[in-house]
Amino acid sequence: AISVSASITARSSVLVSNNATSTLDGGGGALSLRGANSINISNITFYHNVAQLRGGAIEVQGDQLEFSLNGLTISECSAASGGGIWWNFLPVPISDIGLILVNNSAKHGPDYASLPTALAWSTYLPQNYSPDSDKTFAFPITLTLLDYYSQTVSVDNSTSISISSEPGVSLIGTGSTVLSEGVALFSPGPGAFGVALQPNSTAGFSASSFIPSVGLIQAERYEVFLRACAPGEFISDNTRCKRCDAGKFSWMASSPSCTSCPSGWYQALPGMVSCDICPPGSFSQPGSTSCTPCQPGSYNPFAGMSSCPPCWANTVNDPSIRGEITCACKPGFIRDTNPLAIVNSSIADEQPYLCLRCPEGGSCNIYSGVTFENVVPVSDYQSEASGLNRSFIRCKMDGLCGAGLARGHCSLTADGEDVYEGNLCSSCRGGYGRVGQYECSKCPGMAQNMLLLSIALLCIIVFIAFTVVSTMKASSQPKAVHSIIIKIVMSSIQLNALALSFRFQWPDSVQKTMAVQSKAADVGQSILSVDCFLGSIDVSPFYIQSALFMGLPIFMAIAPLLAIVPYQIYIRISTGVRLSLDHIKDQYITSVIVSLFVIHPNIVQQTLKIFNCMSLSSQSGYSYLLADLSQQCWSSEHSKWVMATGLPMLILYVIGIPFSAYIILRKNQGQLDQIKMKMRYSFLSQGYTKSCYFWEIVVVGRKVLLSAISVFLSFSVIIQSLTALLLIILSLVSHVYHHPFENHLLDHIEFLSLFNSFITFMCGQYLFNTDVTQTAVVTTIVLVVSNVIFYGTALKALVSAIFHQYRDGTPRKEISDELITPVPAGLNQPDMNKVRFTMGSITSKLRKPHPVLASIDFGNSNQEDFTTTPDRKSDSDY
Repeated sequence: AISVSASITARSSVLVSNNATSTLDGGGGALSLRGANSINISNITFYHNVAQLRGGAIEVQGDQLEFSLNGLTISECSAASGGGIWWNFLPVPISDIGLILVNNSAKHGPDYASLPTALAWSTYLPQNYSPDSDKTFAFPITLTLLDYYSQTVSVDNSTSISISSEPGVSLIGTGSTVLSEGVALFSPGPGAFGVALQPNSTAGFSASSFIPSVGLIQAERYEVFLRACAPGEFISDNTRCKRCDAGKFSWMASSPSCTSCPSGWYQALPGMVSCDICPPGSFSQPGSTSCTPCQPGSYNPFAGMSSCPPCWANTVNDPSIRGEITCACKPGFIRDTNPLAIVNSSIADEQPYLCLRCPEGGSCNIYSGVTFENVVPVSDYQSEASGLNRSFIRCKMDGLCGAGLARGHCSLTADGEDVYEGNLCSSCRGGYGRVGQYECSKCPGMAQNMLLLSIALLCIIVFIAFTVVSTMKASSQPKAVHSIIIKIVMSSIQLNALALSFRFQWPDSVQKTMAVQSKAADVGQSILSVDCFLGSIDVSPFYIQSALFMGLPIFMAIAPLLAIVPYQIYIRISTGVRLSLDHIKDQYITSVIVSLFVIHPNIVQQTLKIFNCMSLSSQSGYSYLLADLSQQCWSSEHSKWVMATGLPMLILYVIGIPFSAYIILRKNQGQLDQIKMKMRYSFLSQGYTKSCYFWEIVVVGRKVLLSAISVFLSFSVIIQSLTALLLIILSLVSHVYHHPFENHLLDHIEFLSLFNSFITFMCGQYLFNTDVTQTAVVTTIVLVVSNVIFYGTALKALVSAIFHQYRDGTPRKEISDELITPVPAGLNQPDMNKVRFTMGSITSKLRKPHPVLASIDFGNSNQEDFTTTPDRKSDSDY
C-alpha cells in the first residue's frame, strides 16, 4: 500500500490486491493519505484491496486539504470501516465526487465511512404513550452512534454514553452505559434508569459521549410526558398519584383529594371513580364501605337512603323480616309510585308510595302488598293490552276469560270446545264463525253454509220485493198507511239499537232487549257474515265484509234488472200486452230506491264500524276495532282498509245516497203528485205533506248523525251521551213544529217513536256509574212503559190500517195509455174481445187485482185518473 503525508498526484493507474494489515494503524489498503494538503487523483482503478481497520481502498485523514477525485473505480475492496473510502472529514457529499463503487464490503460503511459525528435516539415512545404514576418506566429505548453519512458506527464497542436530566427532574437508577456495536440499549430490568417528575408535567433528558478523536457528541432532548392523576386517584404530596381508599372516590382527573361516599351510597373497593347506591331495604352513612340492612319494623322502599323510616299508617308490617320491603298496602289496595316522593325527600320518608284501590275487574286480595304487575283479572275480565295491569276490561261474553287466565287465553265452552281467543275473547278460532256480534259457532259444511246464505239472501230479496210492490201499490192508494207505519217502527228500532253502543250501565233485562233490536236492525251483518267462507286467509273477515258492503249498492242497482226484465217478458208472452219503457223505468227506479234505502242503515253501521275503535289500555296506542278486536286501529293494515273502503263508503253511500235522494226530490218537487212520480219516488215522499217532501232524508240523516256520535265522540261518555240526547230533543222539537205527515195518526206515531228514543237516552244519563241498583230498577220500569206505549200504539194502528185496507177492498183502476202499447191498426173486434177475455182471466185468478194490470175497457178511450187527495187527512179516513 502507498502511504502519503504530503501532496499527491496520480493518474491512469490500477491498484490491485494491496493490504494494510497493521492492527494498530491498519488504514488505507491501497492509499493512506494522512496530513496531505493537496490530493489530485484521476482515472485510477482500485480492485481487491484490503485494510485491517479503515478504508479498504483509500484512507484520508485531514480537515484542511485540497483534493480532486475524478474517474475513480473502486470494486471488491473491504475493511472494518469504509470498505471503499474512509476519511475523517469531507467538505462535499460523496455523491458529488463521481466515484464508481462496486461490491465493496465493511461492517461500518460498505462503500464509504467517516468518524462518528452524532448520537441519535433510534426508538421513541409510541404516540400518546403516558406512563402510569408511581410505576416503572417500562418501555425500551435505544441510542445509536452515527457517522457523517448517518450510518451506525457498528465497530464501536467501547464508547461510554451518559444520561443527564433537566433541572427539577430527578434521575433514578443507572444513567450511563457502553456502546455495543455502535448502539446503547436502555431496557427494563437491572441497571435501568428512570426519571421522577410531577403529575401532568413533561420531563426531558439527554445523552452525550466524549470521543477523543471527535470530541463531545450530544443527543437531542428526549421528552417524556407524565399523565395527570386519573379519576379514582388524587395527588399525594404534590409529587405522585395515589388511589382513593375504600369508601371514597374521585370522579375527575388531578383531584387534590378523594371525596367520601355520601349517605345512602357506599364503595367497597379502592381507586374507584364513583360510589354504588344502597339498594332498597338498606341505608348507609357518609364514607361507608357497605350498606346496613333495615331493622325489623322499619322500611325503606327507595335506594340511596340514609336511614330506614318506620312504617306509616294503613300499611301492613311484618317485624320478623329484616332488610327487605316490610310495609305493604292492606288487602284490597294496590301499591303505586308516589310522584311527590320523587321530588320531595320528606314525603319519601313519610309515604314512599301510594296505596290505590284495586281496579275494577282485578283481584288484589293478596296480603303482601300487591303491585300492578301481579294483579290478576277476576272472572269475565281481561287485563289491558299494554300489560301494565292498571285497568281491566270486561269481556264481551260471560264465562270465557279472567280468573287468572293469561291475556289472550280463553276458557273452554260448556261443551269443552276451544272456541274463543284474542282480545276480550271476542275472536273465533279456526273452524268457527261469528254469530251475532261476538258469539261464535261451529262452521257448517260448505254446502250447508251456501244453503243458509242463499235462504237468507232470498228472504232479503222477498222483503225488498214486497216493499217495492207495496210502495208501487201505495202510490195509487192514498189510504194505504200500513207501509208508512212499518217504516216508522223500523226507524225507531234502528235508532234505539244505537243506544246499546253507548257506555251506559244498562240493566241486564234492558240490555238483552236492546240486543234483540240491534240484531233486527243489523240484519245485513248476519247476511254478509263471511267468517266461515274465508278459511285460513290472513285478512280479517271484517275487512272482507266491508268490501262486500262496498259492492252491495252496485249489486242493488243491477239486481232489479234481473227480475224486472224476465217479469216483463213473462207478461208479454202470457197476456200479449207490452208495457211501455217508461213503466219499466218506473219499476226499476222504485226498486233501486227501495233497495238502497232498506240497506242504507246497514251500510252506515258497517262504514262507521271501521272508524269505531275501543281502547284496551290505560295507555295510548292500544285502540282496537270494536267490530274485530284483533285489529289494531290505525295500523298499516287498518289504514289501508280505511282508505280503500271506509272513506269511499262514507262519501259515496253514507252521505251520497241521502244527498242524491234529496236532490232528486227537490228537482221534482212540483211533480210528486203525478202518478209517474208517485210510482218512482213514493217510498221517499209518501205520507208527507207537500212542504215536507224531503222528511225521509231528515229521518235518514238523524240516524246517520246518531251513528256518527256513537263513534266519533266515544272519547268522552258525557259529551257523547249529551250530544245524542240533544239530537233526539232537536228531532222531537222539529217534528212537533213541522208536523211532516199528511195524517195526524202518523204524526202521533212518529212523535211517540221520538219520545220513546228520548226516554231511552234520558234514562241512560242516570246509568253512568256501576253502582246503580236502585236507579236501574226505576229506569227499567220507565223504559218498559215507554216501549209498551209506543209499540202498542203502532201495532194497533198497523192492524187497523191493514183491516180497513182489505175490508174496503182495492179500488179498481185502468191502465194509463202510457203504460201499454196502443192496439195495432187493423185489429178487429173479436181480437179485442180475446184480449179482454185473456186479461180478465188473469186478474180473476188473483186474490186481488194486479198492481199494474187491471180491467181494460177498450171500448172507452177515456182513462180514469187517480183521485188526488188533500194535503192532510183526518184520522177518520183510516
